Formats: sequence, C-alpha cells, structure tokens
Amino acid sequence: MKKTKLKCIFIVTAIFMALSCKNNVTVQLKAGDNSAQTVAEDYFNIVCMQSNMVNARALTEECYPDILYETIITDENDEIISFADLDAESQKKLYEVWKEDFIRELTEKIESDSDLKEMVELENEAFMETASNLNRTAFAEKDLESFFKQYEKNLSKLIDKADTVRRASSKKSLIRIEDGKLIQKSVTIFSDNYKKGRILVNKKGSSSNSGSYLGHASMMCYDEKKDKWTEDISAKATITSYPHNTERGTTWEGQTDGVQYEPIGYWCGTKGAPSVIILDVGCEVWNKDLVKTWYTATDEEHNTAVDKADDHLGKPYNWDFVKLKKDKGMWDTAKFYCSSLVFRAWYDTNKNYSLHTNFLYVRPASLVASNNSIIIARYENEEK
Repeated sequence: MKKTKLKCIFIVTAIFMALSCKNNVTVQLKAGDNSAQTVAEDYFNIVCMQSNMVNARALTEECYPDILYETIITDENDEIISFADLDAESQKKLYEVWKEDFIRELTEKIESDSDLKEMVELENEAFMETASNLNRTAFAEKDLESFFKQYEKNLSKLIDKADTVRRASSKKSLIRIEDGKLIQKSVTIFSDNYKKGRILVNKKGSSSNSGSYLGHASMMCYDEKKDKWTEDISAKATITSYPHNTERGTTWEGQTDGVQYEPIGYWCGTKGAPSVIILDVGCEVWNKDLVKTWYTATDEEHNTAVDKADDHLGKPYNWDFVKLKKDKGMWDTAKFYCSSLVFRAWYDTNKNYSLHTNFLYVRPASLVASNNSIIIARYENEEK
C-alpha cells in the first residue's frame, strides 16, 4: 500500500444506535427527499439491514455492518488489529465516526453526478420495496431466498422503467461499438488517467446484450496507453466479463461470452458507454485516536490485480448476481459478471481492497460506493 496525504479527524457527537440481531431492523426512505445526503444515508442504512439479515459472521447482541469488521485498525503500538478486538465502548466510537465518514464520502461521490445518484437510488428503492412488502414472519425468520428473489424482480422492474424513459428521451442507441467512432476528448481523459488495474464504470444506459441499466464495470489491463487507441475503435484496452446474446447480436466484433478483453470503443466511442467513472483502489486505516489515513494500492498490486483477472479469461458469464450459497454469486470463481470479476481480482490481490458493501452482491454501483475506491475522473461520451 502506498500512503497518500489524506487524513481526516472526527469528533464523536452522534448517539450510537445498536442494530440488534434479535430484532428486525426497519428503515424508511424519506418521501420526497432525494438529496445526495439522504440517498447516501438510505444506502448506509440498507447496508446495515443486509448485514443484520445475513449475519455473515458470528455477532453478539450489537450488530455492526459486516464491512466494518474488514476495516484496518492500528493500536497504540501501530500493530494491526480487527474491529472485533476492540472493547465495546471503542467499537461504538469507531462505528459512529466510520458511519459519518462513509456517508460523507458517498454523498460527495454522488451529489454532483445525477446518473450515479440514480444508480444508488434504484437499488435503495428496490430493496426497501421488497422489505416493506415481504411477509413479516419471513423477514424475521430471515427467509433470504424469498427476499432476494423478490428483490431482483423489483429491481428489474425499476430498471426497465428507467430504461424506457431513457430511450424515449435520448437519441442514443443501444451500444454497438462497431457502428461508432472514437471521441477524441474522451480518449484524452481515458489515456491521461490510464493505469493498469484501475476500474471503469459505465453509469447508465443499456448494452445490446445485457440490457442492464445499472451499468457495467471493467478494468484497465495494459502497462501503458497505446498510440493506436486514438485511431482504432477496436483496440483492446480493458478486461471484463460480458454476456453474449445471440438474439441481440454482438456489441463489438469478436465479442464472446464471459471473461474477455474489451475494446476502447466501449469506453470512448460515440456508440459506447454514455457516462463513465474511472476509479482507483486503496484502503483506509483507522488508529486509536479515530484518525483515518488513506493508502493507495501500489503499482505492483495494480499489476497483480490484472494478472488475477487474466487468470479467468474464457470463463463464462454469471447471471446469478445474488446467490445465497457459499462460492456462488459474487464469490463464484467458475463464472463471473462484470463487477464480480473486478471485485474478485482485487480481493485476491489483497483482502484489504475488498470492493463490496455487503456479502450478497457487488454491482457497478457497489464498486463506486465502496470506501476502498476513489473517483479519479469522470466524462461523458456525447456524439456531436
């Protein structure tokens, strides 16, 4: 890890509210309030609900979000300890400043980006609609299979609705890269921020194959930018997992199913991703004085993450986005969806760079919302 000059000091002022494993956790979305702050708060509360439902680890009466147990903490001797090693009072204090920091950072990521904010809102709405309509007994008994089957249905409906509105109000067609051309302004931003292992997220729009309104994720995979990127729309630039649908046709020439290299045209073309975020990866370390320091992954770790992704080339696309069984869904290494490949590559490089916000699924929005990612650049692909 490479230390970056980013240090935040917090004063604990909020009152701790424990999430009891023995009781239902209820969260209500604030009707009519869709500010970035509220969307971020809702997202955090849902992360807490998911942790409470799944209980991925053996928790005591006070249930904290599972990802908090992955946070790096140092004691007075600068030795690394876990959240579980802290006494109850220290856990409460750290939870409060960590919660405040999580919400603040997510708010900053989405407040000036309507597309990213909409991605998070759709996930919030789908989850809360499921939680509010599910039989209370089933929820209390943690009937997760029923819950998440319904959640996927609700999310699909919202995606379809949003996609219909998008297509009706936009002249942009489905992504078919070979029909477009490169946008030099986008290529410049892409190239200036290119680094092996960095992550790209398409925030909106559907592809010709997946129809996924909630975006797409990929990872830069070459040592340095290539001159031909400025002229060749089909030049390979990233690695991802992409579905192949024979009925809809291919998105780019030579496209197959599953883990494969991806052309720059997807990310910088007139018929490519409409709206793009470039992420870098690192982790935060908290000390006993509740001071946070951010560490960026080293160049060697960036290279290793790409090597890990390369190891899965040719494996099929995974349509099981949420699978509540060991080694399935986001944890499946026999097949991948786009964001699970990115997640797994970095997770296998260093578990401190885990890019999820729960133990159930990892979507493109999860990669952005993770407190182990930072936004490096954003740009739009607008056909002039």
